[in-house]
Formats: sequence, structure tokens, C-alpha cells
Amino acid sequence: MPGSDGGPSKGPEGPEGGPLPQGGPLGPPEGAPAAPGRRRLRAAISIILTLLFAAGLWLYVSSHMGEFRELASRPLPKARVALLALSVFLAYFVNSELVRRAFLAHGVRIPVLENLALGFATSAANYFLPFKGATGLRALYLSRRLGLRLQDFVTQLLLVSVLSMGLSSAFALLGLALVRIPDTGAFGPGVPRILALYFLLVLALAVASVAFGAFGIRPPRFLRGLAESWDRYRRAPRLFLGMLALDLLWYLCWCAANWFALSSFGARLGLSETFLYTSLQIHALLINITPAGLGVAEAFGVFAGQALDFGAAEALLAQGLSRVSAICVLCVFGLLGWAYLARLGGPPNTAGKKPNGDAGTNDDVNADKIANTND
Repeated sequence: MPGSDGGPSKGPEGPEGGPLPQGGPLGPPEGAPAAPGRRRLRAAISIILTLLFAAGLWLYVSSHMGEFRELASRPLPKARVALLALSVFLAYFVNSELVRRAFLAHGVRIPVLENLALGFATSAANYFLPFKGATGLRALYLSRRLGLRLQDFVTQLLLVSVLSMGLSSAFALLGLALVRIPDTGAFGPGVPRILALYFLLVLALAVASVAFGAFGIRPPRFLRGLAESWDRYRRAPRLFLGMLALDLLWYLCWCAANWFALSSFGARLGLSETFLYTSLQIHALLINITPAGLGVAEAFGVFAGQALDFGAAEALLAQGLSRVSAICVLCVFGLLGWAYLARLGGPPNTAGKKPNGDAGTNDDVNADKIANTND
């Protein structure tokens, strides 16, 4: 689901870009800095879990060293590796634009280049920090520079995440309908049913949050903030359809990235398997408790390798290749983003919010009307 880091975290930033999805991802964003004691506790938990996951991964690889050596000795197809890196870049790029359009609902227009710089810079920091630790910095930046309220920031990123989770759940159900998961070994006959029930519940919550806002029904308390945000898009259907198209493109970018990574090590996935694999990855990376989801993504790889009938070794090596691609993309463009933001500096960009005009697009939405709907 895209989240603020684009990885399937995708999330979404949103969700920012994807498969990650990596750029990936995708739970409620960190809206404000945590208290010092809580930050220290989170850091300690993250370090302990990272060490445990790393130790478990080392033990697993050591016990299957022959299989890993055989696969690693094969030459990597350069074209697929390049396309993998391109897919990862596009996932983060698309996620940044998706988040920028989400903020148009509040009359906040982020300049395109500044938004890309902020998206890649935040994604790079989030990739190496647990619990999406850099998202609060993004909220602070947008608040000081463009006047975006913290409440609106949190609600819109959560909305993007719900949109991404709902979309990925729909594709997961399609994949489950077309893919036969073996019911032997580690997988009993109930596993596909449990997965289907889970994805169905997530999809139902996403649809419910839209329906309450679209039809003016008073929602339950836990859906009220989302429903009020969806109500803004009811008055701007073209903006919502544009966001939905971008979210679909983000998801497909991560599908492509996963396919290129797995096929580089000989795993064979059809379209339905790729949908299911990508959706499982997006939802698994909601457990964002270690830097870059270290250990969580690898455990998911072993699960997916057995469930979709290709080896766990292939899945782990593909995950490693995806990590290298994401790190290369985020280090290059994240550093460029930080440099660009440092150059901007100066006073807040008062052009970001227009009191008597649209939100910066000539066809999507009248920002002033939408921004004042619930304020």
C-alpha cells in the first residue's frame, strides 16, 4: 500500500511508491514525534527484533547453503535487473504523485519537483528507520512550509493507505480464485480460506469507508475521519478517479518489480501468482517494526515460496535483489531530494495554498470549495 514511503510498506505513502511493493507500503502514518521514552523503547524493540530476525535468517541460509550457492552462481539477467530497478523507481515516483494529489483535497498544492524531492527523501529515511520514523518530519515540513494541518496530513495518508490496501485485497482475492495453494506440508486446507477471509474483510472496510462518505451515512466512530475525507472526493470525482488510477499504477509497478526479481532466479510466476504474491507482500510489510522490514519480508518470502510452489531460496534471493535495487534508487534520489529541499529553505511557500483559485490543477478540483467542506 503506498504510504509516506512508497513502499509496500503501500503502501501506501502510500502508500510513498511501492512493492513495496516495497516502495511499498502502509499503516496509519506517524503524525507527530513520539515522547523520548517511547522513542527509546521503540528503538530498543527494533534493535532486538532486527538481531533476532538476522540470526534466524543466518541459521536458515546456513542450513540450505548448497541450494543458495547453486542459485547465486547463476549469472543474473542484466536486462531484468535493470527493469527491476526501473520498476522500483517508478513505484516511488507514482506514490509521490498519489500523495500530492491527496493533499489537493485540502487546498494544499505541493509543487511537483518539491513533492518528488520530499517523497524520495522521506522514503529513503523511512527505509532505514523502523516504525516509519521519518513520516513525522514530512508532516512538520508540510505544516511549516505549506500550512497543512497535522490532522489533515494523518487523515490523508491513512486514506491513501486504505485505498491501496483495498485495491491490493481485490487483486489478492482474484489471485486466490485462480491459484491453487497446496494443502500439504506447512499448509493445511484452511490456509487459503483464512487468507480469503482476511482480504475480504480488508476490502469490505475500504469499501465501507468510501460508501459512508459517498452516501452521507453516519459512520461508526472508527471510520468517521476517513468517511469525512471521502466526502471531499465526492465533490471532486475527477480527483478521486485520478488517485485511483495512480494507485493502480503503483500496484502494477510493484507487481512488475516482484516478477523481475523472482524470474531473475528462475521462479516462474503467472499473472495471478504475481498478484497474490504482491498483495501478500504489501500486507505483510504493515508490520513495520524493523528497518526496511528486515526479517519480516524474508519470513514472508519463505511463506510465499512454499505457498506458490517455488523455492524459499529463490524467494529470499529475490528479496535480497529487490532490497539492493531499492537501496540504490533511494540512496541516489533520496540524497538528491535532501539536497534540493536544503536549497529551498527560506520562508514558507505561500503559493501552495490559493485562497481564491483552484488547488493548482486546471481540471481536478476547486481547492477552496473542497477545503472548506468540513472545516
